[in-house]
Amino acid sequence: MRMRLPVLRESCKLVCVLWLVAATGGLPVATEVRAQASKPGVAAGSPGGKTAKPAVKPNRRIRAEMRTYDNWSVTCEEYEQRPGKPVCTAALKIVQRNTGRTLFAWLLAKQAKTGEVVGWIQTLTGVLIAPGVTFQFAAKTARKFGYTSCQQGRCSTIIRLGLALRREIARAKSGKISIVSTNGRRINFQINPKGFTKAYAAVLAIK
Repeated sequence: MRMRLPVLRESCKLVCVLWLVAATGGLPVATEVRAQASKPGVAAGSPGGKTAKPAVKPNRRIRAEMRTYDNWSVTCEEYEQRPGKPVCTAALKIVQRNTGRTLFAWLLAKQAKTGEVVGWIQTLTGVLIAPGVTFQFAAKTARKFGYTSCQQGRCSTIIRLGLALRREIARAKSGKISIVSTNGRRINFQINPKGFTKAYAAVLAIK
């Protein structure tokens, strides 16, 4: 779901952290946007010709809810500027035990324009781009997906979850997602997708 960028008036300085749309137009990426007028102006009628300082109201979170479907967690957050319209994502993560660092994350999010739920894979950087990410479930032929971006210590891949792939994942008791590190070593993440269908349905149901 989208959030509108506040109007930037002349003589304003604004720092906003927004949830923008990724390459396919529907996945949230934390991006910092900075804007500053090159020639600060003077507000009309302001006493002493002082520069106007428009107040920027923070878009505060007013509600958060988390539900668990086996190995998936679905988080829905509602914000002050869009009450009654929560932003929901589902996540399956692999975390390093001794550090708590997320090594792998598989997210589900809904595109605002089309209403389609897409998959979003995040891995650490230090991977070879050309081999991409491979999916393999239920002993089927591996599917390859190219990287969308690498930034801020993570690489991302967007996966279209067509009906055939969803059925394949839903029927599988285990799966393997593979990446290749810069030293040429293949890294396999063993995935138990249990709860995928319910998590997918929960994200899809959000209006």
